[in-house]
Amino acid sequence: MATYDDQVEAGLDPENTRSGAYLGGTSSRGDDQAERQQRPKSPPRHPSATNGSSAVDQADAVGPRATLVAASSISVERPEWIWRDRIPVGGHTLAAGREGVGKTTLILDAAAQLTRGQLDGDRLRFPSHVVYVGTEDARAAVTVPRLIAAGADRSRFHFLSMRSDHFRVAYDLDELERVVAPLGSELGLVVIDPLDAHLGGGVDTNRDKSQVQRAIGDLSELAQRVRCGVVGIGHFGKSAQPDAALKVIGSIGFVSGSRSVLIVGEDPDDPTTRVAGLAKANLVDKHQVPVIRFKLNPKTISEDGVSVDTARVEHLGHADGFDLDRLATAPADREERSALEEATDWLRQRLQENGPTPKRDIADWADARDISSRTLKRAARQLGVIADRDETRQGRPATWRLEGYGPEVMGQTPLAHNPQPSDQGKRPDPGVTGQTLDLGT
Repeated sequence: MATYDDQVEAGLDPENTRSGAYLGGTSSRGDDQAERQQRPKSPPRHPSATNGSSAVDQADAVGPRATLVAASSISVERPEWIWRDRIPVGGHTLAAGREGVGKTTLILDAAAQLTRGQLDGDRLRFPSHVVYVGTEDARAAVTVPRLIAAGADRSRFHFLSMRSDHFRVAYDLDELERVVAPLGSELGLVVIDPLDAHLGGGVDTNRDKSQVQRAIGDLSELAQRVRCGVVGIGHFGKSAQPDAALKVIGSIGFVSGSRSVLIVGEDPDDPTTRVAGLAKANLVDKHQVPVIRFKLNPKTISEDGVSVDTARVEHLGHADGFDLDRLATAPADREERSALEEATDWLRQRLQENGPTPKRDIADWADARDISSRTLKRAARQLGVIADRDETRQGRPATWRLEGYGPEVMGQTPLAHNPQPSDQGKRPDPGVTGQTLDLGT
């Protein structure tokens, strides 16, 4: 009996051998032409008649794009953990919750333990490097003080700096892989904060599930190649949901594309206490992983004659039997606040946590949270936000900050501040780099 390839070589159509149909379109048995035209045609599986070369020939010329790997050739491996049962090696973990509940502080605390080889996981007793992708302006005033408070080995904690613009998953993964390569097997974790603001590539983070999943898939592939964990920081949306995982703002792709989803929030029974637990876990039974309890205790750190108030995580053990879905139901007064009040609280928290922040980044984050440009400007006016403009760069890009985040915190040249309402929206005088919020930009 002729094989599939024998039939093709003889000119027969393997999909229609009973009628003697040929690939060239004629039949040795004289099928009715109309019947042949109506018969569904299968796509050719072998040589292309249009260019005289087969797919196999083309693959030989440029190298195959796909191969088959037998399952029998793959050795079984147990999951490897950066933070046991919570942050896996070779996958993406989403850490999400409401603004101001301590998501980033908790992850930085885990990162600090990792740099000392003290984080429970497969890197225990093996100090590892951490790479942080976030807002550059927040480093000196926010992130580094938190690391000092957590006792991190700062020589093993690195900030990713881009020559221009900010890091975008869609365009800059190759560059990230290049700069972490020298760390080798000592690389433990990459943190992206916030994740939605760093996807890039025109991804609609609110609606496009497939693009979000693809971006997170690319991050996971990077994590597999360099054998590290990746954590993206996410936020809760406003909509009421019965499931904590569904409260994550933006496309469901943020949740479905992640190996683990760690939810952080206030304990409804004690607002001074925080809880963190798994809302999703691909590699373990999430119900067998205890919810942890912690507090954010104020701490003042001092270095080189500069004192900064920050916070430190105090671990309180486990919250046995805690239902994470309780975090999805906010107090009624929080849900019923006006859009302006919510935007004002969000902007205050963002600027308090990050310090001076590029106005463009704030606008992108606000848009991802459905805060309109008009509401954002009204919130900024209520808070007395100051816009510092860079007169040396094209377009005079603005950086937003709250009163008190200035020279004494950032070590900048003193900034002029003109609080007169009549001057709002006007260009500053030559040489003036700080003014009240320019509502026209």
